[in-house]
Amino acid sequence: MRSDEERRIRADERLREELSRGCEYSGTQEIVQETFEEMREQLGMEGDWDEISVTDTDNRGFVLQDVIEEFYDLMIEKVLNYIGAE
Repeated sequence: MRSDEERRIRADERLREELSRGCEYSGTQEIVQETFEEMREQLGMEGDWDEISVTDTDNRGFVLQDVIEEFYDLMIEKVLNYIGAE
């Protein structure tokens, strides 16, 4: 039983590392950016993600790249926590 738990922990650590935007091996940052580019084309948006700004209801501006990256990081953390709880 202990080795099953150890394998689960190692698998969780590997997933967290490979899904991290800082992991050069998996190219996650590039995948996030490519996914934005696909979405941009589908929506007919113009501009790169570091050139597009998003304004909230309080009129505060944010760079779209920052919004997308923060969303990705939070979503991946929640998904991995859910998987780990199973």
